[in-house]
Amino acid sequence: YEGQSPHNNDMLVTVKLENGKLTAQATGQPQLPLKASSDTAFVVEGFGIGLTFHKSGNTPASHFTLHQGGQNIIAPRMKPFELKSADLNAFVGRYYSSELQTSYTLSLKGDTLIASHIRHEPVKFTPTAPDAFAGDAWFMSKLEFTRNEKREITGLKVSSGRVKNVRFDRRSE
Repeated sequence: YEGQSPHNNDMLVTVKLENGKLTAQATGQPQLPLKASSDTAFVVEGFGIGLTFHKSGNTPASHFTLHQGGQNIIAPRMKPFELKSADLNAFVGRYYSSELQTSYTLSLKGDTLIASHIRHEPVKFTPTAPDAFAGDAWFMSKLEFTRNEKREITGLKVSSGRVKNVRFDRRSE
């Protein structure tokens, strides 16, 4: 059942096995233990959340259904993105949003892309696809970089929850 699945297109749910226990963590949320209610169904006690994994035979689950608040949301398993194929240095720089009148500076710490802001803790990003990243903060759960016709990075779009595609332009200074 381990893997990552997109939830509502801008959040990632990461399911992993740690110390013999299955856990789930949505972008910007704490890691929560999953309690088995059957071979394929799990609950997050105290939160009214259930996950039902769908698999065929001995293959990994292709997706799960998230049950919460009377809704059933299907979350397909993401194919793991190969970090080696991403040139993380290309994303480093300063990005400004005229809409929000604020800037974020993206830098590298080891092989992790980090967004820094004067008023917030640093946000760590995990590559999910070429030019797309999942963040570990609720307000910056998805980044998509934009490029011009020469394939140069010109900016990025930030999405999280109901906020979609807030534009940040790359600054040269």
